[in-house]
Amino acid sequence: YFYLYFAIRDQLHPSIAFQKYLNLQNDIDEYNKEILLGYGVYGNPGMSKLIQLANRKNFNIIAKYELGECYYYGRFNANGIPDFSKALSCYEAILDSVSSHPLALWTISYMMFSYRQKGSELEHAYIEKFEKEKQSEGAWYDKMVHYVQNAYILGSAAAANLIGKMKEGKGGNIPHKYLETLPQKPAIDFYKEAAENGYSYAMNNLYDILIKEAENEGSSEKARTAIQYLQDSAATYEPWACNKLARLYLFGYSLNNNDIIYKDEDEAYKLFKQAEIMAERKNFFFPILNL
Repeated sequence: YFYLYFAIRDQLHPSIAFQKYLNLQNDIDEYNKEILLGYGVYGNPGMSKLIQLANRKNFNIIAKYELGECYYYGRFNANGIPDFSKALSCYEAILDSVSSHPLALWTISYMMFSYRQKGSELEHAYIEKFEKEKQSEGAWYDKMVHYVQNAYILGSAAAANLIGKMKEGKGGNIPHKYLETLPQKPAIDFYKEAAENGYSYAMNNLYDILIKEAENEGSSEKARTAIQYLQDSAATYEPWACNKLARLYLFGYSLNNNDIIYKDEDEAYKLFKQAEIMAERKNFFFPILNL
């Protein structure tokens, strides 16, 4: 069954992603009982329980990843400043326990890809381990590509999106010889695959590509397809998509005298407010300015 699934989909079935970690179901049950049902995640009691489960010797793998996310997004600092080094140590501890954890693989690859990259949340980060690893360029790119490839094989939509960004040449300029080991498909195919699995950032990337093509070609049909991806992303409350779509409604959008989005200030206001909910968590201020 697994061989057939791989042959047809070019991906391993998600159910074997954690096959080397036999306690996965126990960890899920424990996380559900001790945190989700016991306290909820974001209150102080739930956070305390999360730290307890993540930091014990035989850590709960679900809690360990979430602890890394808390460090990554600055949840433990009063000023909201992330601690990327502590986040990285959580993700690496997971891979020491189960080398086929798709989210941990993707997250480390994403951190490497975004490290010191202009405009990314890691633009001004300093991670001592990364500084040492970057001294060997070949090993650095090998690891980055190897990790995202494994995450993709294990069915990660986020990894598909990241491979698309690598293929498109966004961010870090990864030498071509390292990209040759990745599946030989254009970036847009990876974005579509990730979007089909509900990954909002891939929908944003598809909008970016298709709207430019539509305007260059004068294609109203392609513009509608692009905007549909943007609408799908905005429906998930992704702030960039909400803000972008709101601006289209604020002024209206037409191509070659074909009205694609009619001006609707009420809809624009609703979307700006929708973006504002998540914008403060990401330091994304455009919807607030627009309001």
